Amino acid sequence: GPPGVGKSAALYIPNLLAERGRRALVIVDVKGELVDATLAAVARRHQALVLNFVDPAVSLAYNPLAHIHGYMEAELFARTWVTNTGTSKNDTFWDEMARQLITAAVLHLEASMPAPTLADVAAFLCGQDSRLILAAFAQSPSDQAKELGARLLDNMHKNERLAGSVFAGMPLRWSLLQDERIRVVTAGNELDFA
Repeated sequence: GPPGVGKSAALYIPNLLAERGRRALVIVDVKGELVDATLAAVARRHQALVLNFVDPAVSLAYNPLAHIHGYMEAELFARTWVTNTGTSKNDTFWDEMARQLITAAVLHLEASMPAPTLADVAAFLCGQDSRLILAAFAQSPSDQAKELGARLLDNMHKNERLAGSVFAGMPLRWSLLQDERIRVVTAGNELDFA
């Protein structure tokens, strides 16, 4: 139903309070009202973890890059990031280029530094000239980042407008990392999905 009709009080809160711990729960609580009303009761029967990007004081740390251990995870992360930060309805070429760039950046940073964070990816992609990024890929300790970087460079030589368009869109895709609270929550990792 629409917001403000009492779903939390009438439906969600009573059901969470009645939960007996026989199944795993993932609860999305944008307003924070479910956590306030039910966390103690749910924690009696479940391992209760809170991930709150707006209030680091009550949140576990979560760095999605800590769960990336190779090309497949890096590519899936990049695909998810591009999908959630805006895709083209008419021309998927630009989305594919952004995905390749983010995949290469994640692979490069994973191979170049201990425990890179989302803020590190944002700084790498948005805080320097595109030529420096492509040069970093060429020298990367990651063979996969080198290969993706070479492919990107080849495509950009074929179409100079491509480089400007793909790199110009990166700051918009990483703008949430301007928020200090999000940088704090994503600076470490306390979540283990195993």
